[in-house]
Amino acid sequence: AFLSLAWVPVVLFVGLAIPPVLTAPLVAAFVINVLHNILLYRVRVKASLLDTLGAAIAAMSLQLTVAKAVYDGFVKDSLPFRRTEKGGNSGKDTRTKNAAIRVEICIGLLLLASAGLVRFMNVDQELNLNLFALTLLIQAVPFLSATVMHSIESSRSSRFMALTQRQPTSTALAPVSASTSAWR
Repeated sequence: AFLSLAWVPVVLFVGLAIPPVLTAPLVAAFVINVLHNILLYRVRVKASLLDTLGAAIAAMSLQLTVAKAVYDGFVKDSLPFRRTEKGGNSGKDTRTKNAAIRVEICIGLLLLASAGLVRFMNVDQELNLNLFALTLLIQAVPFLSATVMHSIESSRSSRFMALTQRQPTSTALAPVSASTSAWR
C-alpha cells in the first residue's frame, strides 16, 4: 500500500502506469478472498448476509496487524512472543490507542483519494490506469475496515462502561413475613 501511494505521482505526472501483470494478482486475490469468505460463512457457518459482512470487515481490519507481526517475527528473531490484551483491557491510554487508528485512517483515506484521483485523471480510459485505481481501492479496504472496527469497538466499550458504572436502585432484600411464607 505504501509503495502504491508513492507510485501515484509517477502515474499521474509522468504517465508511467503499472502493467496489468503486476496489478491483476492483487485483484484476483481480493476476489478469491471475498468469494471464500462468502462461501465459508454462508454455507458452513450458516451466517446471515449481515454477519458475513461483519466477519469480512473484522478479518480485513486485522491485515496490517498480522503483517506487522509476521514482519517482526522474521526481522526480530530474538524477541519473545507477546500476548496482547483483548477487549479494551490493555493499559494503554486513549491517546496511544487512538494514535494507531489515526495512521490507518490516514492511509485508508489517502488510498481512497488516490484511487479516485487516478480514475478521474484517466480521461483516455486506459486499462492499466483503471486497474491501478482498482488496486488502490482494494488496498484501502483493510485500512478502512480497521476504522470501522475501531468505531464499533469504541461505541460498544462506551456503552459497556456506562452499564457497569450504574448503581443499582435497591440492594436491600424485602423482608419475608411468616404470613407470606410458602411453608404454611
